[in-house]
Amino acid sequence: MLFARSVATVAVASILASLAPSARAASGPPAAVEPVAAAISAANLRAHVQMLASDAMQGREAATRELEIAGDYAASVFALAGAEPAGDMTGTPDKRTPTYFQNFEVNELTPVSQALSLESRSGDTIRRSSFEPKVDFTTTGTSTSSISAPLVFVGYGYSVKDAAWDDYAGVDVKGKIAVAIDGAPGKGNEASWFWKPENRRRYFGRFGTIYKAMAAEKAGAVALIVIDAPNSDNPPLTRDMAENRPPREEQFAKGVRNLPPRREMVLANEPAGSSIHGGFSGVSTVRVTERVAQAIFEGTGESTAALQKKLDAAMKPAPMGLAGRSVTIDVKVDAKVLTTRNVIAKVTGSDPKFADEVVVIGAHYDHEGARGGYVWAGADDNASGTAAVLELARAFAQSKVKPARTIVFALWAAEEKGLLGSKHYIDHPVFPINGTVAYINLDMIGRDGDPSSGGDPHAAVGGPVQQPKLDLSAKKIDPANWMAIEGSDTYPSLGTITEAGAKHVGLEITYKPAEIRFAASDHLYFARSGVPIISYFDGGHADYHQPSDTPEKLNYPKMEKVARLCALTLWDLAAAPGRPEKVAPKPAAGAPATGRPGMGLPYFVGETGDGDAGAQQHGGPPAEMPTPKPKGADLTMAGEKHFRNVKQLTFGGENAEAYFSFDNKWLSFQTTRDGVECDQIFVMGTDGSKLRRVSSGKGRTTCAYFMPGGKKVLYASTHLGGDACPPKPDYSKGYVWALYPEYDIFVTDLKTGKLDRLTSTPGYDAEATLSPDGRKIVFTSVRDGDLDIYTMNLDGSDVKRLTTEPGYDGGAFYSADSKWIVYRASRPEAGETMDRYKSLLSQGLIEPRALEIWVMRADGSEKRRITSNGKANFAPFFHPDGKRIIFASNMDDPKGRNFDIYIINVDGTGLERVTMNETFDGFPMFTKNGKRLVFASNRNAAKVGETNLFIADWVR
Repeated sequence: MLFARSVATVAVASILASLAPSARAASGPPAAVEPVAAAISAANLRAHVQMLASDAMQGREAATRELEIAGDYAASVFALAGAEPAGDMTGTPDKRTPTYFQNFEVNELTPVSQALSLESRSGDTIRRSSFEPKVDFTTTGTSTSSISAPLVFVGYGYSVKDAAWDDYAGVDVKGKIAVAIDGAPGKGNEASWFWKPENRRRYFGRFGTIYKAMAAEKAGAVALIVIDAPNSDNPPLTRDMAENRPPREEQFAKGVRNLPPRREMVLANEPAGSSIHGGFSGVSTVRVTERVAQAIFEGTGESTAALQKKLDAAMKPAPMGLAGRSVTIDVKVDAKVLTTRNVIAKVTGSDPKFADEVVVIGAHYDHEGARGGYVWAGADDNASGTAAVLELARAFAQSKVKPARTIVFALWAAEEKGLLGSKHYIDHPVFPINGTVAYINLDMIGRDGDPSSGGDPHAAVGGPVQQPKLDLSAKKIDPANWMAIEGSDTYPSLGTITEAGAKHVGLEITYKPAEIRFAASDHLYFARSGVPIISYFDGGHADYHQPSDTPEKLNYPKMEKVARLCALTLWDLAAAPGRPEKVAPKPAAGAPATGRPGMGLPYFVGETGDGDAGAQQHGGPPAEMPTPKPKGADLTMAGEKHFRNVKQLTFGGENAEAYFSFDNKWLSFQTTRDGVECDQIFVMGTDGSKLRRVSSGKGRTTCAYFMPGGKKVLYASTHLGGDACPPKPDYSKGYVWALYPEYDIFVTDLKTGKLDRLTSTPGYDAEATLSPDGRKIVFTSVRDGDLDIYTMNLDGSDVKRLTTEPGYDGGAFYSADSKWIVYRASRPEAGETMDRYKSLLSQGLIEPRALEIWVMRADGSEKRRITSNGKANFAPFFHPDGKRIIFASNMDDPKGRNFDIYIINVDGTGLERVTMNETFDGFPMFTKNGKRLVFASNRNAAKVGETNLFIADWVR
């Protein structure tokens, strides 16, 4: 404690040393605000962040001594700058003085016990089943309660007017418990309103449960049961509970197991249970596993999978009565009353006629605290916003000229516990809400996000959000100079002044008008109270809610620009002769444009699962498709001197990654074709005969390889995560590959179909191939937090990690003597490139823009890069002589769209182009004797986007 206070003293002193306005001048009207904006200092912002996000602050969790110290620090900065206190009054009744603190009480909730039981009645027969907490179910109850009520199945449990979908229409759930399937209708179906890019995050992800609870509450249900289901984007409940962590805990510490539970809090003055789901719904929610679901549906002839399939096929609600079934939910919670506080200061307006009107700028100064030996520093989230509020208060307080209206500087506590500090302020406003002209929220402004998506503030999840159409021919925006901003859609002047201010300070922004119904930051309750809002958010990153969100990763020069933009906006709002004018929002003209920046890469079958994307990447269909040559024709192209007698093996669909069996008589490959919704594993003879599917037909599969003896096939599959195809990757983030966390590696017996599972760690395990000596499997996994290459025995034992360098390592194959491994790898540079890689990886995505070919010994030693062209090189395979490597690349296409096959010596010399196709050739593999080669290609396609398999004689 003493150390923390000494740090605060030193930090305040260092900032005071530079309180004089900067000599840099602003150059735009109004002249009065120029010195205010110019006074904002990146050095001061850095000093604030370093103090607030130091280890001494222990993550600034609500209702802790460390947050109290952070509040003392903020109040000291306000006071030393000359900003007036605007919090609670203190002193004797006859002499009251204001403080900088608005105190409020919270209840810290500690679960004592949870119980769930089901009673089924059929005639005179009564069957009772009890279930185990943290094995079969988990609850969100925030108070001691006992609920016993009949059940009603309500499909997906949504009531969304914009989607014309209401699972509660014509259903009486008053006083009953609603039962819903997790996820949303039509996963992977582009015609589904819920699956549209602008909607899927809300309804398929973790916010979906909140919307379900809100719908259940509105319909009169007393509780909600949500069944774990494969078409949700939420992590499986069984995995969370098996790893001994609360649901969704992985968002707070990736890779950490047995983490002590996060402290949960609600406002003490709220009715019992009213702050469930962060204050958005008062309905207790129980998430249950399939075991509970089976008991609920027993005797109905239905199952979760069957009901889900019916809903998705019909694309319309189908509620169902569950006669004779009732559930009892018992929750016991201990509540301890604690005190925490907002920190509030003001700069009084200069015009007595307007001084009672206020413009508020705020940021939450709390974060996630410390648990299990980890400190959630919270540098970006949200020491960055806090630092800007402190700097703005200093700049305005020390300005000789003040705007007409009062400016209020607020730092909110307990935002991470459910927006509790800002909710308390709205319930107990220091300044009248009807006198609040506007509110500006700063939540994460210190990192470099991804402007290619058009900006997607996490707070704008309550839409509909009007996405701006991206101009793909426009100059590329530098993430280091970009900010995502949203504003109330009924106040267009907010966008006008924000965009003008951004241009003046030299900051590039994406401004999005939004209807704020539900948001994940402190502007929510202001918006619900009718206050016009502007909200800043840097776009997010891989360190979000991680212990790795530390001060050295922030972009302080950009923060300086953001704070200066806020200064201009505050002045415009506080000095204007009138308030922002409210107008009706313009109706959206059709579906919002999402934009999909092309990454100059082809469609990789089985890696993206998006056949249409392939056609788009190649520029769309030509004016006239060439007539395909007949079956059996030699499809060697001019200039392909290493090929002879090229024969087509498949005809139609999307086929790729064909690999020879050990005896060179069979091929395993993955395909999406008629009757196959997403990639499944097939085998066939090397002449294309005896074609048959060998995978289960469930989920998505990839990377099949014959085992020694030819009686079994190795491949990766997502089927344990659900029967349905997993979603396509989010191309609003650019051209990306999806790293489905449900992927595990299996071996199937070709005779019996019996599956043996080889991997079981959470996250992506795939890209498995075998050593020619039949002893080892090499594969790619995220089990240690990054995409690395591992080896294991044929039974899955003796797993060893071979690569440790940051970046993607994968697509590995052994040399013919099993002594070397060739693979593809990205090596993102420190800074924005690494930040983007980590951000995408945290979302289960990878951008295959720059992949080089590497080799290493089979034990991981002697790593050596073979190519250095900065292009997308992939699918490397050793020639049997061990001296050359064949691979695919887009190196010769300036636009990066055309991929061909190349061969190169293992020392990086002798590069030679092998194929001369104008679209796509890739995935080459030699027979053991090097005399034949199989590959995938778009050549001789009957329609655009079709990818087939070909076999050729190899000519040296």
